[in-house]
Amino acid sequence: MDSPRWSSLRLHDRWSTMLLRFGFEKGVSACLGALGLAGRQVRALVVAAPDEIHSEWRIVASRSVPDPEDVLERIRPFLERLVSAKYPYKLALKDAPSLLVPIRDGERFFGVLALWTFWGRKLSSVDHPYLADLASLLGKAWGREHHIGIVESALRLSGTGNFLGQMLERDDGDPLRFTGEALLQLRRIVPFSVSSVWGMDWEKFQVKLLLAEEGVPFDLYEEESFLLGRGLRALAMEQDRVIVFSDLKGNRFRGYAAVPARGGDDAFRLVGTFGAAEAHVFTGRRVDYLRTFMNRLAGTWSLWSRMQRWKQEALFDEITGLRNKRCCLREFETSWERHRLRGGEYALAFFDLDHFKTVNDMHGHVAGDVVLGRFGEILRRHAEPMGMPCRFGGEEFLLLMPGTSLKDAVVACEKIRKTLASEAWNTQFGRLQVTVSCGISEAVRDGVSESQDLLALADARLYAAKGRGRNRIVFSD
Repeated sequence: MDSPRWSSLRLHDRWSTMLLRFGFEKGVSACLGALGLAGRQVRALVVAAPDEIHSEWRIVASRSVPDPEDVLERIRPFLERLVSAKYPYKLALKDAPSLLVPIRDGERFFGVLALWTFWGRKLSSVDHPYLADLASLLGKAWGREHHIGIVESALRLSGTGNFLGQMLERDDGDPLRFTGEALLQLRRIVPFSVSSVWGMDWEKFQVKLLLAEEGVPFDLYEEESFLLGRGLRALAMEQDRVIVFSDLKGNRFRGYAAVPARGGDDAFRLVGTFGAAEAHVFTGRRVDYLRTFMNRLAGTWSLWSRMQRWKQEALFDEITGLRNKRCCLREFETSWERHRLRGGEYALAFFDLDHFKTVNDMHGHVAGDVVLGRFGEILRRHAEPMGMPCRFGGEEFLLLMPGTSLKDAVVACEKIRKTLASEAWNTQFGRLQVTVSCGISEAVRDGVSESQDLLALADARLYAAKGRGRNRIVFSD
C-alpha cells in the first residue's frame, strides 16, 4: 500500500496537470473550479491583496463557500502574517482544521489560499509539501492572469491613444469633442466619476479650462490661490507633479488626482483633474495610466495645434489674413466644377493696387504692409458674404464669386474701390492715399466654358482698367 507521502505526490501530478490545463488557460477562478474535479470534499477561498488596493483585502474567487465574506472576516487577523510567510499557516475555523497557504509567483505575493475539510479528512503535516506546490502552481496561474490584466489595460489605453490620434487625420476634427470621447474610453481603465482638462494660457499666465463634463469644471481647493491660478490644478501644473488623494473626508469625492503633462512643445501644457466617488481608486498603477493618457493627450493637442498653424501658414497670407494663391486656385477649381455640373452664374474679380511700388519706395515696406493689411480687411468686409477673397501675389487680389451675377459683382467691387479710395494715412514722408483697379468677368454673360478662360478674361480687363487711368472697374470689352 502506498504511503501517504507517495499518494500525495501522485495526486500532486494530477493536480499539476489540471492546474496547468485550467489555471493557465482561464485564471484563478478556473484553478478553484479544478479543485472540485478531485472527487473529494474540498472547500477553498482565495483572498487577494493586489497592488491596486494596498490597504484592503478582498475576495478574488471562492469555491463551495456559502458566505465567503464571513470567512474573510474570520481569517482577517491572520492575513498580514501570510504576506511574509513562506509556509502554510494552520488554524481552526468552526472546529474544523484549516490551513492558510501564501500564494506567490516567485517572490511576488498575490494572496492567500484558505483550505479546510481538505479531502474529507483532517490536514496533516504530510500534506504541507503538496499544498506548497499547489500554491506555487496557483501563483503561476494567478501571475499569468494578473499580467494579462495589465496587458489588457495597456491595450485599452493604447486604443484610447489611437482614438485620440484620429483627430489628426481629419481636417474638420474638433479636439474638444475627441478629448471628451477619449475620456469616456479612459473610464474603462480608471473608474473615475468626473474629470476636467485644463491648459496653460501663456498670455494671462494662468491655467484655463478646456473641457469639463456636462460643462461643470471639477477641481478641489478652488479657494486657494497659487502662482498659476486657483485650485490644485494650478499647483500641479506649477510644480509639474501629480497630486493624489486616496481617501478624502468631508467631500463628495473620496478620491482625487491632478495629473500634469507636456506636449512635444515644452510650452504646451495640460493638466487633468479626476474625481472618484470611491476611496483608493487612484492607485499607483492607475495614476501611471492617467499620466500616460495625459501625456498622449498633450502630445496630440500639441501636434494638432502645430498642424493647424502649419495649415494656416500654408493656406493663408500672413499680412492680409486672406487665403493665398495655392488655396485660392484649389478652391477655384472645386467651385468651378460644381458650377459646370449645376450651371448658373459665376463671377470673378481681379484687383491690383495702383502704383504700389511707389508706396514701398517712398514710404517704406512697413507702410506697404499696412496698406495690404487694410485692403485685406476691406475685401473681407464687403466680399466674404458672396465669395472668397484671396491674395493672389504681390499687390494682386482675386475674388471668387460663384452663383453671383455680373450686376451684383460690379456693385460689390465698386464698394470695395470707393472704400479704399476714401482711406488716407499720415506717414513721416507725408500723406498717403491708395487706389485700386479691378477687372470682372462672368461665365454666363461672357460665354466662358473653361475656368482658365474666365481667369484670363478678368486679368485682361484689369489691365484695361489700368490703361484707362486706374482707380476704376472694367467689366466688358
